[in-house]
Amino acid sequence: MDNFDSYMTMCIEDKDIQPLWKPIVGHKFIQKIALYKSELPTIYTVINMTVLTEEIKKDLIWLPFQEDLQNILNYSNYNLLLEDLLNFIYKGPGEINLQMSGNETLFAFAKFKLFNKKWHTNQWISL
Repeated sequence: MDNFDSYMTMCIEDKDIQPLWKPIVGHKFIQKIALYKSELPTIYTVINMTVLTEEIKKDLIWLPFQEDLQNILNYSNYNLLLEDLLNFIYKGPGEINLQMSGNETLFAFAKFKLFNKKWHTNQWISL
């Protein structure tokens, strides 16, 4: 599994950050129905806000990227965010390795910081 497949799995298994999604043009997502097919899901980009109703949004999985996760974390000081992130990587609850992408690492950090959960064997577990 490459990093992006792993990141999609993190997003698919997430039940905490997904409800925070306030779609804007440029956000990436996949359709939940694609999870039942054998091929990799197609990644879509929000280009028209008028068709993205709450009803449609229920059938989608948001793929938040680093800037989205930084907004969710709501740090007023970027240096403090970096300090906390480095502490999380080197002293945190485990399951973080230097092979993870920036999106994977920041997603895991957001889940830990906001929901006290960690990524372990392809699932989120409460600490």
